[in-house]
Amino acid sequence: MTQREITKVDIVSTAKVFAAMYGTIGFVAGLFIALLGAGTPILSGIGFLAVILLPIVYGFMGLISGIIMAILYNFVVKYTDGIKVEVN
Repeated sequence: MTQREITKVDIVSTAKVFAAMYGTIGFVAGLFIALLGAGTPILSGIGFLAVILLPIVYGFMGLISGIIMAILYNFVVKYTDGIKVEVN
């Protein structure tokens, strides 16, 4: 195996990966909120909304975070060593 250094990341692909990860976290959080509120009608409605809205909100936050982090990484890697990964 050889070690390679990541010297630049694609902003759009990084943003998509962040959005997918954050959206998944939002879905799990929404399920958790739905399970907590399953006993009462009012909280059940909030739980249902949480399952729908949290993945969207978290996904959007992940998209913005991914863009910011990719831009920041591409800037910082010019002055430091990049992340080293092993590839076959």
